[in-house]
Amino acid sequence: MQHDSNITAAISKDRSAYVDSLLRKHIVNHDIDLPVVLLYSISIPVGLLANVATLTVILLFRHMQTPTNLFIFNLSCCDLFVVIFVMPFDLMNSINRHWNIGLFMCKLIPYIKAVTVTASIYTLFAISIERIYAVKRPLHARSVLTKSNAIKSNLFIWLFSMLLMAAVPFVRTYSNPFSSTAFSSNITRSIFSTTGMGINICFEQWSSSLSKLVYTITIFIFIYVIPSLTILAAHSWIGFYINAGQSSRRSYYRSESVQITSTIGRKTYGRSLASASTTIGSTLFNQKNYSTVPLRFVTSNSERIRTKQHRKLLRMLIIMILLFSLSWLPYHILSLIMECQSLSEKTTVTKNYYHVLLYDYALWLGEFGSVLNPICYGIMSERFQACLVRLFTHTRSKRIIKCTFTFRPHFKLRASQTRLRTVRYGHYDGSQ
Repeated sequence: MQHDSNITAAISKDRSAYVDSLLRKHIVNHDIDLPVVLLYSISIPVGLLANVATLTVILLFRHMQTPTNLFIFNLSCCDLFVVIFVMPFDLMNSINRHWNIGLFMCKLIPYIKAVTVTASIYTLFAISIERIYAVKRPLHARSVLTKSNAIKSNLFIWLFSMLLMAAVPFVRTYSNPFSSTAFSSNITRSIFSTTGMGINICFEQWSSSLSKLVYTITIFIFIYVIPSLTILAAHSWIGFYINAGQSSRRSYYRSESVQITSTIGRKTYGRSLASASTTIGSTLFNQKNYSTVPLRFVTSNSERIRTKQHRKLLRMLIIMILLFSLSWLPYHILSLIMECQSLSEKTTVTKNYYHVLLYDYALWLGEFGSVLNPICYGIMSERFQACLVRLFTHTRSKRIIKCTFTFRPHFKLRASQTRLRTVRYGHYDGSQ
């Protein structure tokens, strides 16, 4: 009895409209959820396969573990958590409006969703900062934009996201709201009289509608508006910088060491050592064994390749941030509308019913971004495609050479023989 009285006391007036709309949808028009069920049923397996493929390629192929790709790896982890821990429960909610997996899961699942969405947007934010630094300060990028710093940044993003969303478990509760006698309409009373006490739901319990509205607006600003606008501005600046400053920027390439014998003109992997450097000098051939000579590949062709790679990566990142922004925009707008209407107390059962219906589609659309992100990455990255083909076919072809080639430059010069050995070349561009 004491427990029932506590539940009754917890049911505030601002939730009565939600109860009306939920009951009306659950009993009167439950079959209208079938399109949402179909969308979730298709999205979950596709998102699972796409994100697992992305994580597998980055884990298995070392040359894919660039700082930018480590951020992509973190983004895929966020998307995979959404696909595994969030979307199935939303699918269950679309099929059965009851919440029958207990209080702990009622607090955990919304918290996971909030944290992963926050981590996703701030991972994209970190990628934009990394890209700005790589383009603006290429001479320092090699020492600053390292894999260890990328891993530290990813850990910080997760910690920050967990702290920012720490309030979610505390405001979530699980109970039977229909034990209350404070219903907002005769429709709810009539439905309640026929359904009994067997319906439990998971919902947010706030002290007032105003406090919930303030929290909703704050979250909307900090995990959507500010990061999205900042990322779009950053990538716009990068695009302008690449186009406007291409002729004035200095190409940066790593110092190389080449292992050769005196036949300098021989080509390996389509590259000629003679075209790589003309500064080797006669002192090279006075050495008996090995000599390490720094080389710099600063050619107009290299500049064009580097700029092309930057532009290609920039297009991919812009598409990913647009996917995130557009997919979650309807959800945030609808949430703000529903919270504002709960303050006005002028809402009706029919209006709330359609809001709940639209809420299902808006929620699916936001989560569907977790399915599109790895697909976008796979389509835009040729290296990822090559590695994925090799992973499943074990094929070594000209297309796969980008995947098997190690971009770890170390050229060594040998003067005692007349044959060109393995030549590995590369430069830092942070691309995929």
